[in-house]
Amino acid sequence: MALDAGKVAEWCEKANPPIDATSLRSHATALDGDRDTLDKVVRDPAAIAHALQALGRLGASPAVELLQPADRLAAYIDTLSDPSKEQEAKEFLIVAQEKYDQCRGTQQALNIAAQQAETASAVFSHYGTVSTAMLEGIYDKVQKDFTEYYSFINRDDEAKFEGKLSASLGKLAFDVDFYGRGRVPPGAYHSEGHQDGMGLCLYLALVKHTLGDGFTLAVLDDVLMSVDAGHRREVCALLKQKFPNTQFVLTTHDGVWLKFMQSEKLVQSTLSFGGWTSTVAHRSGTRVTSGRRSRNTSQMTMYLWRQGLCDAIWSSPRRSLRIICALASNIMETDNTTWAISGPGC
Repeated sequence: MALDAGKVAEWCEKANPPIDATSLRSHATALDGDRDTLDKVVRDPAAIAHALQALGRLGASPAVELLQPADRLAAYIDTLSDPSKEQEAKEFLIVAQEKYDQCRGTQQALNIAAQQAETASAVFSHYGTVSTAMLEGIYDKVQKDFTEYYSFINRDDEAKFEGKLSASLGKLAFDVDFYGRGRVPPGAYHSEGHQDGMGLCLYLALVKHTLGDGFTLAVLDDVLMSVDAGHRREVCALLKQKFPNTQFVLTTHDGVWLKFMQSEKLVQSTLSFGGWTSTVAHRSGTRVTSGRRSRNTSQMTMYLWRQGLCDAIWSSPRRSLRIICALASNIMETDNTTWAISGPGC
């Protein structure tokens, strides 16, 4: 109600000549005060008396002096002429121009967004193409080296062997040839010995690609348990021929395999220990033999990594550190000498 009175007073002031609407403006102000009073009673019940008075004023009929400005404004509006065709056209063009400017702005924003989307799509596509090419290049290189190594150690019956690395949904597929009968996963038809050979060859191919000329040291922990003697001989030849600058440390509990590596001249130095249990992980009197020297390490206590080494390290970390340093010193002093470590629990 106060809002309507204020609007009428505003239009009265815009009339030509202006219409006196002081009484109407005062009435609008009074109505605003009554509204505040009614709002206050919600928060403060003590103001109920003032609220009742305000409600009484709202229900009263408006005074004559309040109606006069509104009547004069209505009479003034009646004297105004209807807008001409020209004025209507002008108003229409003004509105049309505003909408046209909005349309142009929206279209421009749409064009910019489309260009950005096209650029983003091109970048994404190029990234996918380049990354796919890079990955496929890595797969091709690794599978080529893997195929070469595996064919080398199985040249008696799988000289035409071929391995394949290929990207598939959410994983990297690895399939191998099975005597010309198609590619299958390694575990499908190949024996455990052949799978062990594949694992070693794949490891060597991956490390060669990753480290390149930096592949100078490798530790192989009984990786040929299931490989027969004939193929072990080929593994010895593979390591000597394909990795002449890499120092290998091989662990085994197979004495026959140890002697076989020595006879094939794969290893020049050996380190043997034994006599330990799951509760006592050490033994004195360990002997180190080398093609160039012999060394007695009976004054040291050798600690094994498996089944008890952790307890031994915690119980005597200083001794364990001396043993680790001594072994590292022996390895580094022999340049590219291949070591074999043997014992019941290796």
